Order: sequence, then structure tokens, then C-alpha cells
Amino acid sequence: SDISSNDRSEAGNGNDGQDITMTSDELLAERRAKNRLSAHQSRLRKRSELKYLQHEVLNITDRNKKLKRTNEAAVQELAAVRIENAQLRLMAHQQQQDAMRYAVAFQAAQEGGINGSALNPFLRRF
Repeated sequence: SDISSNDRSEAGNGNDGQDITMTSDELLAERRAKNRLSAHQSRLRKRSELKYLQHEVLNITDRNKKLKRTNEAAVQELAAVRIENAQLRLMAHQQQQDAMRYAVAFQAAQEGGINGSALNPFLRRF
């Protein structure tokens, strides 16, 4: 490059052509200081990002626990509904069988000449 270290230092400091000469040790010290500042800012950003992510983990963990509880309640409710459904189906099947037996008994009684009032005690057991 055609720009000397003297020109570079003048261009970046706004001294309008005043002759400020930096030695290589001063340039190295300045570069190190800038690097330390940059590293510090990087560590701060990393720390901030880590805190944010830790907070997100806590939120997601809490949400996950709530969803698991909701799911467990839904699973238990489903099991109860399935049991109730099975019981109702059994009752319906039994009532259907009782109705069929009643119809068969009633028809047999009528065919045998027994009137309805005489059938009442017999049909009560259905």
C-alpha cells in the first residue's frame, strides 16, 4: 500500500494534517487495546445470548410440564369415557336382548291363547 503508517494514523484521527507519528509499539498497543475491547464486547454479547437462551429453556420446560399435565388429564378422561362407552354398549345390548326375549315370550303367549293381563306377572321379569 502507498499509505505509510503516519498517513494512516493522521487519516483516522481527524488532526487535519498535523504530524502525529505513532511508533510500531504504539500501533501494536493500540491494536491490542482495540482487540481487548472487541473481545470484551464479544464476551458481553455471548453472556447476554446465554442468559436469553437459559430463560428460553426455562420457559419451554415450564410449557412442556404444563402440556404433559394437560395430556395426562386428557388420557385419563379418554380412558374414563371408553369405560363408560363400553358399559353403555353392554347395557344397550342387554336391553336389546331383553326386548327380544319379551317379544318372543309375548308372541308365544298370544299363540298359546294367553291374554295380556295374564302375561303381566310372567313378563315383569324381563
